[in-house]
Amino acid sequence: MPRFQFRAINSMGGIQDGFAEADSKAEVIWQLKEKGLIAFLVNDEISQQKPSVLDSIFFSNSTVTSTLFPGKISAIYRPLSLSRQIMLAKQLGMLLRGGMHLSNALSLLENQAAWLDCKTLFSSIRHKLDSGKSLYDALSEEGEIFDFEGLEIIHVGESSAKLQQSLEILLNLLSKRLLIRRRLIKALSYPVVMLFVAFSAVFFLMGWLVPTISVIFSGAHAELPLITKIVIAISLFIRRWWFWGSVIFLVLLISFRSAIHNPKFRIASEKAVLLLPFLGDILRYICVEQISRNLALMLEAGIPLIDALKSSRQSSLLLVNSESLTVIEFDVARGRQLSDCFSQSSIFPDILSQMLKTSEASGELVNGLKMVADELAQESEGRIELLLSIVEPAMVIFLGVIVGSIIIAVLLPLYEMTSFL
Repeated sequence: MPRFQFRAINSMGGIQDGFAEADSKAEVIWQLKEKGLIAFLVNDEISQQKPSVLDSIFFSNSTVTSTLFPGKISAIYRPLSLSRQIMLAKQLGMLLRGGMHLSNALSLLENQAAWLDCKTLFSSIRHKLDSGKSLYDALSEEGEIFDFEGLEIIHVGESSAKLQQSLEILLNLLSKRLLIRRRLIKALSYPVVMLFVAFSAVFFLMGWLVPTISVIFSGAHAELPLITKIVIAISLFIRRWWFWGSVIFLVLLISFRSAIHNPKFRIASEKAVLLLPFLGDILRYICVEQISRNLALMLEAGIPLIDALKSSRQSSLLLVNSESLTVIEFDVARGRQLSDCFSQSSIFPDILSQMLKTSEASGELVNGLKMVADELAQESEGRIELLLSIVEPAMVIFLGVIVGSIIIAVLLPLYEMTSFL
């Protein structure tokens, strides 16, 4: 039987090294979990094994930053849409829970699929399973189903004969991810829509209404109020320079889209956004909630801590968090406690490191991470509600002042002209 070398965290938060005999790494992880240990590194004892990803990250000559950012940001991995991932995990888990064989379950999903691409996908996976491949290998070869986290959860569950439980954990992970996405959309959609309406209304009034009325004013040879003169001057400026203004805007937009692929510029931009009142705190809490929940669910699925950190780094919403998680990976691989690593980073709130320290001492790291995620979810939801309660009336007042000023500038001279008749 193969022999593996492991490093794990015990119930007191200390580091424990040892060896275990098992058929696979996943079985070692589950053995450690049953003993109350959390594995964060499991390697084959054979010295001739190929260098692992961790070796290339932590023990190469490249620096931490160059490992994460090799000159440019790599292309974003494009799996199935999140809603379809949730559908697949939910339906497959239900069928397996009902005692159906995996291949038959995929055949049923193939027949019931409403989208042609899903039918083709399920058929391809089923044929790979029938040829003797594992579900993990079949999904990995397709390259368009789940991201790295989902594949790792399935791999551990399949290797330990607990695929149904792993699919439930994956479903929980994907559902929470969807809630986070909706929370971000909820925080940003209303201000964006209101700004679009405001600029559209102002552009229409200043580009069409005011120039039409100004012709009447110029023919009357009357002295115009100051506010009318200002509005007409702005209107003439917009009509004269709108084309070049649009060109400059497009150039700036294209330049920004190009610059955002530069890691240094992107990190600087994200740090600037995180400094914004309300919005920065909301974004910080949502991102840390995602990281905490991902770590908790992946550890619960039996994935080693190092691999869970790597997955959280790769799926992080912000690049600045990915940079910090790379350093944390580096320190944890060298034996530092997870709570100490998070406390050294200014990106993460104190509640995370404090809860981790308590959880490590009590041997309840997974529950501690879940508690942090739930607390941050409530905090972000409360701040979103507060932000919307402030932004909604503020945007209405702003739009009313702008449009009202333009209307007053148009009607005031008309009123003065009719008063002399």
